[in-house]
Amino acid sequence: MTVLAGEPDSLRPAGEWDGAAGFRTAGEAVRARRVEDERACGDLGARPVWLPFNDHQYPRGGDDDEVWDALETALRDAATVLVPGFPLMHPDHVWLAALVRERGLPGRRVGHYVEQPYAAAWTPGPTEDWEPAGAGALHRLTKLRACRRYASQLPLIAPEARSLLRVARYEAARGGEAVRWA
Repeated sequence: MTVLAGEPDSLRPAGEWDGAAGFRTAGEAVRARRVEDERACGDLGARPVWLPFNDHQYPRGGDDDEVWDALETALRDAATVLVPGFPLMHPDHVWLAALVRERGLPGRRVGHYVEQPYAAAWTPGPTEDWEPAGAGALHRLTKLRACRRYASQLPLIAPEARSLLRVARYEAARGGEAVRWA
C-alpha cells in the first residue's frame, strides 16, 4: 500500500522531486509511478493499493484523522502490516511511522521494516531486535527485478543509494530483509 500515492488527475505543477524526474505536473508523476507500481507488484505477485494523499512535495490533501480513517479502511482485512522502521531518513516515512505508533493497529501483527536503499547506502544496519524475513536468493532477485521497475525514481537517488547491487549484498549478508515486530 502506498499511503501517499497522490491524485492522478492533479494539475498542480510538479514538485521539486517530480520535476527533477521530468514530470510537468503532480498528476503526471502519480500516473507514471502507478504504472511502475503495477509492474513491480506484478513481479512480486502483489496487488497495489493507493491512497489519494500527497507526499511532502505537496499539501497532503487530508489531516492525520482523514489519512488514518482511509488507512484503517484499506487495512480492514489485513492480519499483518509492515511500516517503515529503520533508518527513517525520508520525511514521509518518519511521519507515517509516528502516526502508526501513536494510534496503533489493534488486532494486527505490526512489523517495522528496514528501508532500502537508505539502510544499504548509509548505515551499518539495525543492531537489536531485528530478524531476517527469511527471503531466499530467488526471492531477493525477484525483489531487485521489481525495484528496477521504478525507472523514474532510481536516477534521482544519490549514487551510493542507487546501487541495487549494494541492497542485494546488504540483505544477503543478513539473511534477507530485516523486520522488528512490535
